Amino acid sequence: MRLARGRPTSDAAAVSSRARVVTGPVVADRGLVAVSGSVSWDDAAKDELYVAVEARHGRLLGASPESLLLGVLPAASSRGTAAIQVDKPVDPLLLDGLEVIQEYHRIWYGLPPVAVEATPARAAVAGPRGTGLFMSGGVDSMASLWRNLRRYPVGHPGRVTYALFVDFVGPAHLADLDGQHRRATTQRAGWLTGAMAEMGVTLVPVVTNFRVLDGYEFGTDWTRHSHGTLLAAVAHAFGPALSRVLIASSYWAGRLEPWGSHPLTDPRASTSSMTITHDNEQARRLDKLRQLVDWPAGLALLDVCSFWRERERPDVNCGRCEKCQRTMASLVAVGVEPSGLASFAGLDVSPGTIAAINRLGSNGLRGAWGDIQDQLPAERHALRRAVALLLARDRVATPLQRRLGRRALAVAKYVRGRTVAQRAGRRGVQDR
Repeated sequence: MRLARGRPTSDAAAVSSRARVVTGPVVADRGLVAVSGSVSWDDAAKDELYVAVEARHGRLLGASPESLLLGVLPAASSRGTAAIQVDKPVDPLLLDGLEVIQEYHRIWYGLPPVAVEATPARAAVAGPRGTGLFMSGGVDSMASLWRNLRRYPVGHPGRVTYALFVDFVGPAHLADLDGQHRRATTQRAGWLTGAMAEMGVTLVPVVTNFRVLDGYEFGTDWTRHSHGTLLAAVAHAFGPALSRVLIASSYWAGRLEPWGSHPLTDPRASTSSMTITHDNEQARRLDKLRQLVDWPAGLALLDVCSFWRERERPDVNCGRCEKCQRTMASLVAVGVEPSGLASFAGLDVSPGTIAAINRLGSNGLRGAWGDIQDQLPAERHALRRAVALLLARDRVATPLQRRLGRRALAVAKYVRGRTVAQRAGRRGVQDR
């Protein structure tokens, strides 16, 4: 029996707009081992799919139709695809979960759901496996790892043993990597490896082309829609080694808002044999930094910069972007001078640098800066005043931004609808 999950807009759309996912074997390409596959679109285009690691970590990977399905879903949504057809059986728990994820995306962003046509899998992966965590080097993932290692004793199945460091912008074809990770990935992974190893955790650099499958815009498609789904896609490729993977929370539970990784959606990307956990949302960002004060090696390696591609030194944050300034101000609030950390060497936060921040743009960020203002020590009164002015300036600008934002969202939905209709029309002509 084959089940079609989701709600295509019409029978005609379902016929004329279908992506076909083919699960490939685990393959070796010089120094890399990869889970492979492909997706064919109705316009005759065909994309290669892969999740690759160094050969020494190849035993951790296994062929997974769930991984490829999740990897294709955001691209299919943005293309206006009505259905994804999967060649191998898919765990029914994931089929149920994808309906929930897509309903939230419809409510939050106006994205129509994509049906999934797949045979339900009968059995789950068996055998003892461990727990992994996605590691970016930022506050959220570092704090999740440190909290896990302090809570779960060595030998407990819930203790993290693998940290997955993912490069999502791999080239279109595995062969284009020349059997190795990109230099930037190797550098950043190298800085983290020592701190992980001290804690008994193996850092696993991963490269995939999932994110570039449809050219996701970082500030909209990636952060607000697809990154939780694509992290889960990578997690499922590690089925032979892991039964649970943690995605560190972006926001505190008291300030949740629509986002690409969310406690309402991430767990719905689980299967009967792989649990995806949205982790540590009970902690505010300042709480996470306070946790890391007890792990100096991790604190010294914090990599939070929004402009990580453009910064002058890959091992030092830029210090100018809002996220760098917020992190440095937060460090001051918890009693740590940022300039004393290797990743913030020579950088500082001051009334002048805070005044240069343009806008905040979300309730989550406004709340985080409000927490900083409340927790800054009394002797840093000039810094507290600068934060207060930033928040006051943002409160004045916010009503106009909301009006403009609503108008921009309406325009975006209109354009998206026109694009989807045009694609469907073109496909209809081709079908005739």
